[in-house]
Amino acid sequence: MSWNGEPKSVNIEGPGPVPLTICSKQTVTWTTTGFSADEPITFAILAEHNPTPPFIADSTLFVSFTIDDKFTLGTKYGSFIALKSEPTIAFRGPIFEVTDGGNSMVVKPESTTPSAKAVVHELP
Repeated sequence: MSWNGEPKSVNIEGPGPVPLTICSKQTVTWTTTGFSADEPITFAILAEHNPTPPFIADSTLFVSFTIDDKFTLGTKYGSFIALKSEPTIAFRGPIFEVTDGGNSMVVKPESTTPSAKAVVHELP
């Protein structure tokens, strides 16, 4: 069921601007259509070809996480939001890659990925 009769959608902002170094704290926010932004959600960062998220949390309005040793160099990650009330519906945010930026680990956004797309994905 939608809020105010609008289809449900989410625009996920984040992770933040680059370069993001290891141990940096990131805050992700989102805007919503069709439901209230303070509706409980599950937020997860998922890697390609790995079902174990390096970060997952329940939240409302925003979530913060740290780029830490759970992130693997050379791996692409995506941020996902799933509604607690409808956990099989998820929304994908930007795809980013953890790369070796010299002396530190940095996160580089994938420039060809739109800001957010609605996807159906079952979060762990």
